[in-house]
Amino acid sequence: MGLTTNPPLIFPLADKIDWRTDPDSITFLKTHHEGRYATKVWLAGRKEPIHHSRETLWKPYIAKASGIESLFEIIQRAAQQPRLTAIRGAVAERSVKEKPVNKRYHEHAEKSAPDIEDAARLWLMLDIDSKPEPEDFDWRIDPRRAAIWAAKSYLPSAFRKSAFVYQYSSSAGFKPGLRLHYWFWLEEPLNCPEVKRILTRSRSCVDLSLYNPVQPHYTSWPILRGLADPIAGMREGIVV
Repeated sequence: MGLTTNPPLIFPLADKIDWRTDPDSITFLKTHHEGRYATKVWLAGRKEPIHHSRETLWKPYIAKASGIESLFEIIQRAAQQPRLTAIRGAVAERSVKEKPVNKRYHEHAEKSAPDIEDAARLWLMLDIDSKPEPEDFDWRIDPRRAAIWAAKSYLPSAFRKSAFVYQYSSSAGFKPGLRLHYWFWLEEPLNCPEVKRILTRSRSCVDLSLYNPVQPHYTSWPILRGLADPIAGMREGIVV
C-alpha cells in the first residue's frame, strides 16, 4: 500500500524494488520520526520557520512517472505529505530492505557503506530562489502567471519553451522574492554530474547544489500554525 490510496502513486520501496534505478522513477524519503517534517513550519509571531533539515535516517519510498502529466500527479500527492522529500539518487541494492536508510552518498572509512547512490533520471527539478518579483501584477494573487513569467525571465534558455510543473517553495510568500521549483521531463536520462555540467555551461542562475544524489528536492506545502497562506492560488500547477 502506498502513502495514500485511490490510486496509490508513492509506494514503500520494499514493494517496488525493481523500480529502484529506473530512469522514470523518483526516490522519496520520509522522516523516520513522527513530528519531524521535510518542510518548513511557520508559526504566528515568529520571523523564522522551524525546519528539520538535518535528519539522518529516512524511510525509503518510490514513485514512477511516464511523462510530465503523471509527474505532476506525483508532485501533487507528495505536496500533501509533510514528512516526505524527493532525491535524485537511488537506494543502493544492498540497502533496499533497510528501515530506515541513512541519507548519505559519500564513502567514509569509519562508517558503514552509504545507502544512496547516483542514478540517471528522466526528470529534473530546477530551483530559483529570492529572484525579483514582477512589477506589473501581484504574483501572490496569480501564482500561475508568475510562474510562467519567472520561467521566461530566469530559467536557462533551453527550458523556457518546455512543459513544466511548478511548485512554490515552503518559504514563498513568507520571505521576499520569487521562490520556485520547476520540474521537467527530459528526452534522455541524466545523472548528477551530467546535469551540473549542462547547467554550468548555460551560466544559469539556478541552484546547482540540488544535483547531489542525496540533496532534498522539497515537495511538501509548508505547515502553517496560526497563519494563513499568503499565496491565494494553488502552490503547484502544470504548464504544457
